[in-house]
Amino acid sequence: MKGHKFSLYEGGIRSPAIMSWPKQIPGGQVINEVGIAMDVFPTFLKAAGGNPTQYKLDGLDIIPMVADSKSSPHGEIFWEMGGQTAVRRGKWKLVLRGQLVEETTPEDDVHLSDLEADMGERNNLKDEQPQITTELKAAAEAWRSNIEKHWKNYWLPKANGTTSY
Repeated sequence: MKGHKFSLYEGGIRSPAIMSWPKQIPGGQVINEVGIAMDVFPTFLKAAGGNPTQYKLDGLDIIPMVADSKSSPHGEIFWEMGGQTAVRRGKWKLVLRGQLVEETTPEDDVHLSDLEADMGERNNLKDEQPQITTELKAAAEAWRSNIEKHWKNYWLPKANGTTSY
């Protein structure tokens, strides 16, 4: 796969997961649905009898996906790393300013892939799929803008001791 650690191409972010809960999760499954590491906490919280909706969490409960063969609860998943931003919606994945190697010039300003047909992200479909490119780019940029605002208004003051949180 394209990219490696610190890259937002699949080679940098795709990884398998293994879950075992014999009383709830059928053994021997291979699930090809999408999840993200942030799903672990809300999933374990729900499994322990807690209510993930009582908290502001980035991840989602994936018990229905792994225990009942339901679809992924994610409509979109976003990532950021340095100047890179990425979004996945179904089979489509868009990477903005994608780097193959950390601290190098981005390979593409905009790279759109159909992960069902091209998991290795070899073919950039941005010109063949302009509507999807425009939609995903707008979603990724809006998400990134919100992350940057949250960083500036919440985490940075907290780290500097200039807030009462």
